[in-house]
Amino acid sequence: MRFLLLSLTIGAVLSFCGCGSDEKNGGNIRRIAVFCAPVGTLVQQVAGDGFQVAVMVPAGKDVHEYELTPADLMQLQKSVLYLHIGMTQEGRLLKMLAESGRQVRELGAGVPRLPLSCHEEHEEHELHDKASGDPHIWLSLPNLMLMADDCAGILSEQFPESAAVFRQNAERYKQQLAIVHQDITAGLQPYAKREFFIFHPAFGYFARDYQLVQQAVEEGGKTPTAQQLAKSLAKAGQSKVKCIFASEQFNSAMPAAVAETLNAKLEYLDPLPADVPAELKKAARLLQSEFKAEDMEK
Repeated sequence: MRFLLLSLTIGAVLSFCGCGSDEKNGGNIRRIAVFCAPVGTLVQQVAGDGFQVAVMVPAGKDVHEYELTPADLMQLQKSVLYLHIGMTQEGRLLKMLAESGRQVRELGAGVPRLPLSCHEEHEEHELHDKASGDPHIWLSLPNLMLMADDCAGILSEQFPESAAVFRQNAERYKQQLAIVHQDITAGLQPYAKREFFIFHPAFGYFARDYQLVQQAVEEGGKTPTAQQLAKSLAKAGQSKVKCIFASEQFNSAMPAAVAETLNAKLEYLDPLPADVPAELKKAARLLQSEFKAEDMEK
């Protein structure tokens, strides 16, 4: 009943309140809403100065715990467009937006999805549909390049008078991403096929891009059972793992306990960074350091 009442309230707010330009600058700034920070940065890069991007889940927050707030409603009310990426957590929000007749488009629909956990048995990286595939498509510079083109196309359809600007912005952003991608590729090339252990399986696309193997402690993105955890600990022990990666958005007690059991360092990587290239450079730098340390002990 509570959800029904909330849905009706949201629908009423979105249906009867006007949407469109922000009041500042004489109403020339248009607002686009997205779900999470990395997508927000991408859209802002492509859209340019004439747009503001409202992010429902700010950087540093866990999308799995997202609940629509009055502040979000205000952001959505002011937005001319909502761009979603097919995340499960967006489901209720998309339903409400659809019922209110708001403009909604999918970003990155053409990006192939990997299985949620890329282990050794998935070396061929078979593709999955969005329902069962890895949703972290933004943690890949090649994926972001595809999404930049997609974003430019969507925005050009919605705002054809600015199509040339969107295309130019997308090309500029792709060039920046390509430089970082080349640097990471060169740095990790000597470590092809090496594995790294991470608690939440968010870096499967990163592993694919640089020929690494992600070994996730969680199974399918869910908290491991005692049996699954014991299996992961045994495998990590056999591999003489010296570093476990985790995400600060999630419960840190179990990753810390796992790291202590293995006598390994615990390093944090952000699966929802506002600056994806910087976070992936950090991941590459940490992995290079760990791989070098492992080689020195052999």
